[in-house]
Amino acid sequence: MTQNVDDLHERAALPRGDGQIHGDIFVKCQMLALRDFEQEQEQPAREQNGVRDVKCGALMRPGVVWFESFACARNRTVENYLQRDPCGVVIVVGTTATFGYIIDWALRASRRGGELIEVNPEETPLSRFATRLVREPAALALPRIVDQMINS
Repeated sequence: MTQNVDDLHERAALPRGDGQIHGDIFVKCQMLALRDFEQEQEQPAREQNGVRDVKCGALMRPGVVWFESFACARNRTVENYLQRDPCGVVIVVGTTATFGYIIDWALRASRRGGELIEVNPEETPLSRFATRLVREPAALALPRIVDQMINS
C-alpha cells in the first residue's frame, strides 16, 4: 500500500492496482474517475478552462483523491487487501499519519501477528504503536531494513 501518487511502485515491478490509496498523478478523464465512487457528491466549483477529453468533452484531471473527494473505491481496495492475508511486517515510511484511516489500516494490518516498523525522522501519532522506530530518512533506513529482512 502507498499514499504516493507517482509510479515508483510500478517501476519497482510491484503489482499494479493493489495499493495506491490516493490514486495516481497521471491524467484521467474526470467522467471515468467518477466510476470509482459509489456515490457522486457535489464537488466545489473548479476552473472550467482545463484540458478536455477528446471522446466525451469532460475535464481531464490527475487521478488523485482530492481532499474533498469521497474515496470509497480506494477504501474498498485497502479493506480487501487487509482481509486477504496477514501481514508479517508493516513498514510505514515518511507519512505524517495525521489521517485516522492511515493509522487504522497500519494497526489492523500489524495486529494480525505482524511487526509494525515506522521509518520517519519525526514522531507521528502512529509512533506509540510501532514495535520498531527508525528515526532517520527513508533513503538511509530502507536499504538496511530490507537487507536485514532478507538475510535473517
